[in-house]
Amino acid sequence: MPEPIKTKSIYIDNEIFSGVQDGRRYATVDRNSIDAIYLKYGAASKHPVAQLIIGFILIGIGCYPILGVIRMLTEGGLTISSYFIGALLSLPIGCAVVFDLIKKQYFFEVMHKCGREIIVLTGSTADEISEITSCAFEKFGYSIIRHSK
Repeated sequence: MPEPIKTKSIYIDNEIFSGVQDGRRYATVDRNSIDAIYLKYGAASKHPVAQLIIGFILIGIGCYPILGVIRMLTEGGLTISSYFIGALLSLPIGCAVVFDLIKKQYFFEVMHKCGREIIVLTGSTADEISEITSCAFEKFGYSIIRHSK
C-alpha cells in the first residue's frame, strides 16, 4: 500500500480524503462515498451570505461605542463597562469575519453522498497543490477536477 499524502492541511490515503487542522483531521470523507472532488480558488465559506450578514452586524455593534469614546474624549468623564468593552471588541471580530469571507484561497470541495465538505489548503503554493493533486491521482486514483470559478 502506498504511503499516504500528508501536509499541514490535508491527509489523503486509499480509504479517506480528509482535511487537517492543528494536527487533527476534520471533514473526513470515505472513499466509497465520494462522487467528485473539485479544486477551487476563491472564498471557501459554506454560507457566505450568512457570514456577511453576521460580520456587518458585529461591525455595526462595534461602531456604536466609538461615539461614546469620542464623547468621553471631548466632554470628559469615564463610563466604561463590560458591555461597552464587549461591544467595542466586536468591531475587529466583525472585520475578521468579513475579511475571511473575501479572502481568496485554494480549497477542495468534496462532493459525496451526504452533501459536500470543504477542505481549505492553508499555506500551500500553486506548485505544491499541483503536486498534491497529481500524487493523489497517481497513488490512489483520486480524480480531482480543477474548477476555474
